[in-house]
Amino acid sequence: MLLRSSASLDMHVHVFHASPMRTTIEITDEHRGKLLAAAARRGKKGFSAIVQEALTQYFERDKQRREAVRRGLRSIGALAAEETDRLEKDLRVLRQSWR
Repeated sequence: MLLRSSASLDMHVHVFHASPMRTTIEITDEHRGKLLAAAARRGKKGFSAIVQEALTQYFERDKQRREAVRRGLRSIGALAAEETDRLEKDLRVLRQSWR
């Protein structure tokens, strides 16, 4: 049984929806063509899903990069001189194999 008082009840509720939001971005013709081609390979007409995936990957890599920098900054002064020399040598070798 529902009882109602003579005073009115005013309720305001906010609901969060995780649905995608439409927005406008500027991209080059080349990027648009590549996005459309990638979408077509997936059997899709639009490329929103590809852009969402790219943004998710970008933000994850950025988070990992910031965490690596933070860890690196915390380790300053934590290595002995010969460990530092060995690490720098190893890094030079690794960088030579990069593109």
